[in-house]
Amino acid sequence: MFNLSNTEFMLLSLIRERKAASGYQLNTIIKNRGYRQWADVGMTSIYRGLKKLEQKGLIQGQLTTNKTIQGPAAKEYFLTDEGVNMLKEETGKGLSETRERDRRFDLALSTMDVLSSETALSLFFKRMQFLESEQKRISKVYSGQQQQISFQGALLFKHTLHFIKSEITFLNNLINNWEKETVNDDHKKF
Repeated sequence: MFNLSNTEFMLLSLIRERKAASGYQLNTIIKNRGYRQWADVGMTSIYRGLKKLEQKGLIQGQLTTNKTIQGPAAKEYFLTDEGVNMLKEETGKGLSETRERDRRFDLALSTMDVLSSETALSLFFKRMQFLESEQKRISKVYSGQQQQISFQGALLFKHTLHFIKSEITFLNNLINNWEKETVNDDHKKF
């Protein structure tokens, strides 16, 4: 479904945020923001992700002359035009198409400023429709199998439906308060 792993998506987002960043700097940001545990990103994953992004032509690396630590010169990475376009595309997909409680949606929320306000709002409406459709579909399946399903099986349905309901409530609040929430927002647009 997605062209990027969650790690690659996060790295693109952080590089865009900083304009350019080394693996060491990215690791520090990930550690300081608590992303390591939340998104299962370790030091090896960072460098593997950077290598993959560079191979895909989404970032470009260059040795920096601004050494701040001992050791070899660091390689700083910046987004290519293809990287910017991919980040926009993946953010759009993440905001509108991911399942309930999916890390991709959370990552897309953290980088939604790459999209125009109108685009982001329309994607939230699209996600709302998706979730409402999923809620109906899962409820129908559950209702049809309720007599044959074990207690544990019923819990899986109920848990999923609870998350969907919570997500719909979150989106309703966000959409209803969109102008109030974004009026003081001064994030940069591409």
